[in-house]
Amino acid sequence: MAHSRHFYTACLDHRTTHLPNHSNSTPTPTPTPTPSDPPAPAPLLRLSRLHHDLAQFETRSHHTRHADDAQDSNTSTSPTDAMKQHVALLEAQLLQSDQVIAAVKDQLWGLEDELAQLQADQVALQLQLELDSANHARDEEEWAGEREELRAQVAHLETELHLAGCSDGELDFLITPAKKGHLERALSSPGTLHGLSLQTLLDMGEASLEVEEDIHELKVRIEESEASERTALHALASKDRELEDLKIQITQLKDEVAAEKDKAKEEAEDLTQEMAELRYQLMEMIEQERELRAQTEQASVLRVVELESQNTTYVRLSAYSDGIKLFELQVKTARQEVVQALASRREAEMQSDRLSLEVQRIRLALQNADQELKESKEKIIRAQAEVEQRRKDACLATDARLKLENQLLELEVSRNLLITENQELKASLDRAFATTSMLEESLRDKEAALYVLVVKQSENLKNGDEADNSHKGACVLKASNADSDNEFASTPAEVNELNHDFQDISSKDTGVQANASAFSIVEMEMQVPG
Repeated sequence: MAHSRHFYTACLDHRTTHLPNHSNSTPTPTPTPTPSDPPAPAPLLRLSRLHHDLAQFETRSHHTRHADDAQDSNTSTSPTDAMKQHVALLEAQLLQSDQVIAAVKDQLWGLEDELAQLQADQVALQLQLELDSANHARDEEEWAGEREELRAQVAHLETELHLAGCSDGELDFLITPAKKGHLERALSSPGTLHGLSLQTLLDMGEASLEVEEDIHELKVRIEESEASERTALHALASKDRELEDLKIQITQLKDEVAAEKDKAKEEAEDLTQEMAELRYQLMEMIEQERELRAQTEQASVLRVVELESQNTTYVRLSAYSDGIKLFELQVKTARQEVVQALASRREAEMQSDRLSLEVQRIRLALQNADQELKESKEKIIRAQAEVEQRRKDACLATDARLKLENQLLELEVSRNLLITENQELKASLDRAFATTSMLEESLRDKEAALYVLVVKQSENLKNGDEADNSHKGACVLKASNADSDNEFASTPAEVNELNHDFQDISSKDTGVQANASAFSIVEMEMQVPG
């Protein structure tokens, strides 16, 4: 059938190129030849007769053509209108898809701007973390120097405490209660060596003054360390607040990124679903177009067959050839429109592919942002660990400071004890000075009485009468002199023993001080390399 249709269309194209179109014209009467006109050729006359017969046939079938036209409209005109409607629908859907793609592009550009802002915020956070790490390193160096100074001070105080403990123990061991009483008796006795006792008292007073100066310096240093510790704690509190603010900002950024990711995923899923629906609709339209083309071809073939069966003449076919040409032109235009629709569908598919690539790129960028956020979180955790370590170091420093304060209190107590002992020694020395002065006065009185007795004895010897009385006075004077000699003999021995004890104590104190100084020097040399 298709071969016969093409054959008939070729014949009509060849034979009706010079014929007018009478498919839509009214029937005209046959022109009568005039005498002045030249005689028409036989083929033209035959064609004019066939044309006249075709016009008469059209007038006869004018009333019956409406039914045929209604049937033909279902087969010929309705497919073209349906094709036009489908093409219009396709164009509307393509415009809608273009609008959706433009909106998605705007959203993607907004997401790219937000990602750039997030990257800038991340760079700022990294710079802030680097600055915080540098400040932490500087604070650690300062705290290390302060800790070394505090350790040196603690070592010095420990040596002083050790020396104070050793000196107190040796004094308690040497100066027993019996020796203390003996010392008091010796100091109360005359003939004590004033120079040595005063020297020892002066040395002890100088030592107490040095201890007071050291305690004052240590108090000043402790106050300075407390002030620095307060400033460090204030700085740590400010750093903690900054870290909390950074955590809050990071959580907000994470929530925003997660919301944007979910939103982008939903939009991508919606776009993919819409593109799938559009593809399905385009496939359905293509199938409908194929069916319509098949129906149009079948209708055209049936129409040609009907025309062949109804019109046995060649003129009838020539009359309907113009309609077939028009129908073919309409089919060609419909084909062109379908081709354009397919091209637009391909463009839409390419745009959907580009959108999918952009969505994948956004996903990769979001993954990179998540990785960078994880790295920043790890850095923050490390900074928190460093802050905790510094807090622990500050607690240890406070404990050491408390220990130093306790040791200072103990030193103050020992200093007070030494001061009381010095005062007691001074009082005993004053008493000894008073007793010695009293003894000297009594000795002067006795010497004066002895001189008087000697003078009287000499006078009595001259007189001779008072020999017995003078002898008795001489015996009394000798007894008193013997008692005084015994007292003088006993006091120098006791004084010598006390002086010997003082010399032992002073020698031991000097030895302990030398050992303490050597021990402190060794400790400082051991601490310097560390």
